Amino acid sequence: MQADNEIQTTTASLIIEIFDVNDNCPLPVASATVGSYVNGDAFVSDPDSLGRLTVTISDMDRNISYDEPEILSNKFVLARVSEARSEYYIAPNKTVAGQIESGENVEISVTDVLYDGSECSRSTTIEVVVVPLDVQDPTFDQADGYHVTVEEGYEGFLLQVAANNKDGNDEGIVYSLPEKNGIYFTIDAETGDITMIVGFDYEVTTRYTLTVRATDARWETIERYTDVDVVIIITDINDYVPVIQCVPLILSIPESTPVGTTVAVVQVVAASAGAQAPKTKGISGYGAEPISDEDELLHSYAVNKHPPPE
Repeated sequence: MQADNEIQTTTASLIIEIFDVNDNCPLPVASATVGSYVNGDAFVSDPDSLGRLTVTISDMDRNISYDEPEILSNKFVLARVSEARSEYYIAPNKTVAGQIESGENVEISVTDVLYDGSECSRSTTIEVVVVPLDVQDPTFDQADGYHVTVEEGYEGFLLQVAANNKDGNDEGIVYSLPEKNGIYFTIDAETGDITMIVGFDYEVTTRYTLTVRATDARWETIERYTDVDVVIIITDINDYVPVIQCVPLILSIPESTPVGTTVAVVQVVAASAGAQAPKTKGISGYGAEPISDEDELLHSYAVNKHPPPE
């Protein structure tokens, strides 16, 4: 029997369920801080992706309940990318008569009422630059690309590329190459002259594609540029010493071998693939002479006389 003053204990599980409340203020996040717009386009462009500049509403709360974002602009409006996603793009305001002549700083804000009844609002600002119709990306005179053929090992002037601006002012065009090509080529930023500073080995590379960029440097805010490929075909040259193949390599024949007996086959092989076939002069030595050289590469040698007795 337990004493009256003995403490009795027991345990039980307590499940605590944490539920989400609307305590985070949503934030509009733009894919770029600067966008470009050309009159007639359906949206403001992201200069990095060359597609639509998008604005995504980021909200850490599970239950999204914020109001529709607002755009403070008379020239542009917000439009949804998809009804299922909190993503928007900036479009021209069709109710504005005429063309949009100048850009502006566009502020996009989103407002939310938090769980405690307080109101929060956050915003982002995007600089929209209006680009005139006649100022577009430069175009190369060979838009489909350039092709040039050089011999292996060649170093020196390769070719000149040329690009033009639609408005006729080409003074602002600057030519450049990707960094990875810096060990093989250089380019004159003003003239577009490309120079090979390291020759290619045909046995390693037979074709190389070089990317050249032309940038309209007159625009400081929006970079207008076009890329073009230069395909370089490398041809082979005869830069290896021919190889003589002889079967057998060491001859050992009896002294009684009849005259006219084939004792060796010698073949001359061009070591460089595709090089011009070498011509042979024959072999020198006592007691042998070629009996067949129809292709100047394959020779059979036979005994022409017996050596003198020892």
